[in-house]
Amino acid sequence: MDTSSSQGPIPWSKISTKRSRKLHEDSTRESKLPKEEHHWLHPIPTHNQFSALSSGTSSEKPQPPTTEVTHKPPPIFVSDVTVLPPLLQLLDQIAPQQYEIKALANNQVRIKPSIPEAYRAIVKSLSEKNTSFHTYKPKEERSYRVVLKNLHYSINPLDIKTEIEKLGHTITNIHNIKHRVTKLPLSMFFVDLKPAPNNKEIFQIEYLQQCKIKFEAPNPTRNIPQCTNCQRYGHTKNFCHQKSRCVKCAGLHPTTICSRKEKSSEVRCVLCDGNHPANYKGCAIYKELQQKTYPSLRPKPYTPPPLIKQTLPTHSGISYAQITKQNISPPIATEKDSYLNHPLPPTQPTPPTSHLNDFLEMKSLMTGLFDQLTSLLSLLTSVLSKLT
Repeated sequence: MDTSSSQGPIPWSKISTKRSRKLHEDSTRESKLPKEEHHWLHPIPTHNQFSALSSGTSSEKPQPPTTEVTHKPPPIFVSDVTVLPPLLQLLDQIAPQQYEIKALANNQVRIKPSIPEAYRAIVKSLSEKNTSFHTYKPKEERSYRVVLKNLHYSINPLDIKTEIEKLGHTITNIHNIKHRVTKLPLSMFFVDLKPAPNNKEIFQIEYLQQCKIKFEAPNPTRNIPQCTNCQRYGHTKNFCHQKSRCVKCAGLHPTTICSRKEKSSEVRCVLCDGNHPANYKGCAIYKELQQKTYPSLRPKPYTPPPLIKQTLPTHSGISYAQITKQNISPPIATEKDSYLNHPLPPTQPTPPTSHLNDFLEMKSLMTGLFDQLTSLLSLLTSVLSKLT
């Protein structure tokens, strides 16, 4: 008989384990501690073992010092230097130990200042003493030139300048480009910008005066610059302090005040003393400089003109064998059928076949006769030796 069914279900009993007793003890211990109000406002104490290393350094990264880029000043070329010590004394007074000097051909001296301040002081002193020299524009003062395309030539350049300056650029010069041969205006403009860090941002401009435009860099040229003051190559008149020479008569005066206003055959070149103006591109001095500055990579290969095959008309009804047998001369080729500008080489006449056979027979007879003579001579020499 089942006693569990008669007495009812056995009640559940909680069995205390070691883990449960530990949790109960921890909870009772925390309940006995005094409660602190607003405990979240107090910071939690932490310990950093690397605090001694970071105490002397700041949290922000050190910024590198911003220094302006300084370009080297351009060289100065002094002409007609026959005595060098006075020039050295002047340079030592102006810029001591801030220049480098080198003697060139034709009594010319090159001065290379080390800093821009020395360059300006040397140029100022030489110009005050009326020294014959030339130099170049410093790189930091050169304009940034771009080409404005797809804008009609009838638009006033001043309006274009105003529109571009509204976009944060400073324009020093702007002018329309004309065709090299016809001298007609083109829908392009040269724009010179003042040197600034944002010069390259001008290529991002796409519209001016509601017109779709485009800015591009100018194409590089292979022309050597020529000074219109002294007529020499390699520099311009803006930084030339040499004596003025006329482009027509090579006189010691500017070209604008020359008495020869019309074209004349009596001209003289300053550079080579030839009978042509100094700006003539066929001058020997200019060709030599062009070849030296832009040498050709390799000589151009010679390509002969194409040849046209000669077509001779044939005789109707007569074969080639009949023509050679009857000694009929072929028809004369006309200019239309001959090679263009290339005459045919003269043909050598072939000897007849009968003459060749006779020549071979005579050659064989002569060979046999020569052999017989040699044998006869050998017999005679043997007989004579026996008799003696």
